Amino acid sequence: MRNSLSGAVLIPLARGDSRHAPVRLRTDFSATELRRLARKAKDSDQSRRLLSLAAVTDGKSRAEAATIGGMDRQTLRDWAH
Repeated sequence: MRNSLSGAVLIPLARGDSRHAPVRLRTDFSATELRRLARKAKDSDQSRRLLSLAAVTDGKSRAEAATIGGMDRQTLRDWAH
């Protein structure tokens, strides 16, 4: 879900939670492009991070995106900021 903040993607704090925390992401890469970059990355940590960002871009929850990247929600939020 996008809002009026420049390039911010709002992601739920927890499943079923109506509150959202803004995570600002670059808008010059689509989720598809992030996944393409993840496939080409030689570093597995970089690939996981790119896949997490693609999930956020697709509107997945912070928990789902963090799971994809093998990190917790707070780490994903800190890393994205």
